[in-house]
Amino acid sequence: MLPDTSQGSPTKGIWFVHNDGINTIRVFTSSISKEKIFLNEDLVSEHRNIKLKSAHEFQDKNDNTYEVELVATKLLKGEMECLIYRNKELIKTFKASPRIGNNFTIKRFSILIIASVTFAIISSQFEFPDFVFYIFLFLMLTVHTLTRDPGEISIVEDKKNNE
Repeated sequence: MLPDTSQGSPTKGIWFVHNDGINTIRVFTSSISKEKIFLNEDLVSEHRNIKLKSAHEFQDKNDNTYEVELVATKLLKGEMECLIYRNKELIKTFKASPRIGNNFTIKRFSILIIASVTFAIISSQFEFPDFVFYIFLFLMLTVHTLTRDPGEISIVEDKKNNE
């Protein structure tokens, strides 16, 4: 199922979707550097990229040449751009920016404090061996990871290049 609109998720990847009046170009990129380009419903390019910039070139059935560039613009912030060219002319620009989720709430902090104090009291009463503390720590980190807010990715389309 290919999406009809651009969308981004830290866990599911980013989709940039553009219909230029001739074709629909869908660009997928994931957090593990997997890149896929679809022309209409067909996969036309796919590879893994660990560089700051990559390019995919392909043609449609009308001999229009397309190029899709993916560029990491602000590496530390995780921002990137997707540029789509048709016959060497820039027709669309997307900008994707992540937003980190709010994982520090009073409720989460209170649960952490209550669980830690409870564990400390029980472990001192029963004189648990040291490895039990590491099991407790592992369980707390696992619960945090499973219940955290992963954030979101906002995608801004450059309207001046729309046709």
